[in-house]
Parts: sequence; C-alpha cells; structure tokens
Amino acid sequence: MEKKLAEKSGSRTAGNAVFAVISQMIITLTPLITTPYVNRKLGAANLGIFVHTLTMVQYFQMFANLGIVNYGTRTMAEDGDDIMKISKHFWEIFGMQVINTSIFFLAYCIYLLILPAGSRMIAFIQILWLLGTFVDLNWFFYGIEEVKLCAVRDLFVKILTIISIFVFVQSDNHPLAVYTFIMAAGNLIGLIIVLPALRRHIVWVKPSFRGMLSHLKPNLVFFVPLLATSVFHSMDKIMLGYMTSYDELGFYYNADKIINVPLSITNTLGTVFLPKASYLLAARDHRGFRDFLRVSFEITILLSCALAFGIGGCAKDFVPVFFGEGFEECTLLIYLFVPVLIIKSISTFYRMEYLVPMHREKLYITATFAGAAVNLIFNSLLIPHFGARGAVIGTLMAELAVMLVQFKGLDSSIPARSMAASLVSYLVIAAMMFGIMKVIALIPLSALLKVVAEIGGGALIYIGICLLYWKFISRSSVIPQILLNILSRKGI
Repeated sequence: MEKKLAEKSGSRTAGNAVFAVISQMIITLTPLITTPYVNRKLGAANLGIFVHTLTMVQYFQMFANLGIVNYGTRTMAEDGDDIMKISKHFWEIFGMQVINTSIFFLAYCIYLLILPAGSRMIAFIQILWLLGTFVDLNWFFYGIEEVKLCAVRDLFVKILTIISIFVFVQSDNHPLAVYTFIMAAGNLIGLIIVLPALRRHIVWVKPSFRGMLSHLKPNLVFFVPLLATSVFHSMDKIMLGYMTSYDELGFYYNADKIINVPLSITNTLGTVFLPKASYLLAARDHRGFRDFLRVSFEITILLSCALAFGIGGCAKDFVPVFFGEGFEECTLLIYLFVPVLIIKSISTFYRMEYLVPMHREKLYITATFAGAAVNLIFNSLLIPHFGARGAVIGTLMAELAVMLVQFKGLDSSIPARSMAASLVSYLVIAAMMFGIMKVIALIPLSALLKVVAEIGGGALIYIGICLLYWKFISRSSVIPQILLNILSRKGI
C-alpha cells in the first residue's frame, strides 16, 4: 500500500511541489538579488514612490481576482478528466474574471485622474499589472496540475527581469520609470506566454451570463478571508507606526521580509496539493484522501521545520551581513518568528488540503476573523511596552488562534496520530540542525563565509539526519520513494 501510494499520489504531485517550490524561491529571492543595485540607482524617495504605487495597484488586483485562485483551482481539480466539464467551467470562470477585472480596471483609471502629478506616470505604468489580471490563468494550470509549465515560465521571466534591471536601470535614464516598466511588463509577459497551452486542455464552450454569475458567490466566500488576511497582516505595521518609533517599524518590516521567504514556499505547497485533495474527495476515494493528507503533511512539515530553524540558526550572522549595522534587533525578532512559521504552515496545510476541498469555507472565515481579533488585542497590550517584539508575539498568538479554531473541524478523516508523530520527529531533527549551526558559527571566518558555512552545513546535517531517520526509525515514510521517483523523472 505504501509503495502504491508513493507511485499514485506521490510522484506527480511531489514533482509539482518541487517545481512550484523552486519557482517560488526564485520569485521570492529575486528582490534580494536586485535590492542593493536598485536602491543605489533609485534612491529612497523613488523607491518609496514605486512601493506605494505597486501596493495600490495590488489592492485593485486583489478585488479584481476575488477568490479565484483557490476557487478556480479547486473547481478544475474536481472536474477530473472530463474535458467538456472542464471547458464549461473554465469559460464561465474566465468570463466572470474578465468582467470583474474590467470593472476594477475602470476604477483604477479613475483613481489615476486624482493622483498627484509626481506619481501619476509611475502609477500609469503599474496598470500593466491589472492588464495581467485579465489573462492570469495560473488557477487553471494549477488545477489541472500543469505546475511544471508555470515553474519554467517563472524561471524564464525572472532571469529576463534580473538581466533587464542590471542592463537598463541607470541613474541617468529615468531609472524609476524603467524599473517599474520592467517589473510590470515581466509579469504580463509571463502570463501571456502560457496561453497557447490552453488549446491542449480545453475546447470552446460558449458561457452563459447565468453560468458566469453562478461562480460569483463562491468566489466571494473565498475573497472575504483573503481581504481579512490582508488587513490582518497590515495591522502590525500600522499599529507599530502609530504606537512606537519608525525604528521599531523598520526592524519589524525587515524581519518580516526574511520570514516571508519560507512562508511563501509553504503557501505554494498548499496551492499545489489542493488539486489532488479536491480530486480524491470528488472521486469519493476517502482512503486515498486520508493517505494523501498524511504524505502531504509530512512534506510540509519536513520543509517548514528545515526553513524555520535554518533561518533561525543563521540569523545572528545573516542580519548584519544583509541589513548592515544598527539592525541587530532583527535577530531576536527572527527567533520569535520561528514558531510563527511552523504554526502558520500547519494552518495553511489544514485549510488548503482539508477545509477548502471539503467546502468548509465558513470555518476558514471564522478562523481568520478570530486571528485578526486576537492580533488586535495582543498588539494593543504589547506594542506600547515591547515595540516590534510585542507585534511578533501578537502575530504568534493570532496564528495560534487561527490554527486552534480551524481544528474545530477535525474529524476521523485526518490521520492525526501519524501527523503528530511527523511534527515531533522533524522538530527534533530541525532542533539538532539548529544546534550544529550554532557550533559552526564559532568557526573564525569572515561574516559572509560564516553565513554560507552555516546554511550549507545546516542543510547537509538536516538531510543526513533525515536519511538516517527514514532508514532506521520511520521505515513507513514514503518520502524516500517519492524522491527516487522525482530524481528518475517518473510521474513529473
């Protein structure tokens, strides 16, 4: 049964996860590669204009997309291999997407008219992001498990973007406008170049207005927690800005930026695993669903523990190298963020692979609002006294509340005992890696070489201990078989 599971639900889905994780790492790490160069060429004021205009257009994007990423992915997965059903639902959802995006595209154009002249040109260039929303079909390709296509696309676009930034962004050549165009056009090009692949998977089915309208309500159900989450994640920064100094806000912003690297990866895993979970439930394969939950949870915890403790292990030496002097406070904040990362990974797993496939969005919404309320309470109590540290503790308590509320939906289809065993096992392995990384930190090396040694040594130690764990302790784990299948290119 274990071998069959590894071949049936492991190889292709785990292969998709590998491609998606690599893609997300490229997307997340690209700004870290280009930030020093861009900061020098743009300067603080121009960078502020870029961030402000990008933030505003992303809010219009969020309202244009509604909850289509999760809803569209789930719907395509539930349709299985029925091309007529997939085609019918695709054209209905896509039609709704185009209509809704048109509304917010018009709203953005009106917004441009009221902007100050100083930032209007940059905000106008950012409109390319909204144009991309018209043809953003990632939800379709993820739903039919064509993740490799999206990953290769992302790799190509990011390499092109990085080269373009270093070649064309020059101090004497309107650097802000050029940089803004490169970033926005790169996103649009990436979305367009995969459109020809649609022909392999769908046929034309004329959508009715009633059919398009039928998808609006479930999209709104997904959108409500997304909106609440957006406010939830902005709350810490807003309250820090009002209740403490800008220094504290800067410390929190930088620590949060680092911790978002692994968070984006675990979120991507949830999106990749969602189609398989939805398909198994639609096919009423409850045993397969239970087995898949066990395997996907082990993969999620394997990665989240490694990333959380790995970032924590090198934080003391990484912070001064990356942020420079005066940001030592970020080290302690990153330590405090480590449990947040693991708790949030568990919450994302449970939401994306159980609540969403089971159509239990109401519990997801309740948990999100509960987390926002807890965050507000703890922030109000702790930020005035502890600044950024209080904000991180507030986030920790909020994410814990989200996880506990979501767990109200726990039932017998969840392999709780094996999942708990996986969590404890990888926490112990990650803690061992953390300890060894601290020993490596005692080696007298330059700051940069020490960070490289800690990261490289930590990764090797974690992998080595995992191999021993799989061979001598957890022989029932299917991860080794999945890895072998991926390396031999089976099922990808």
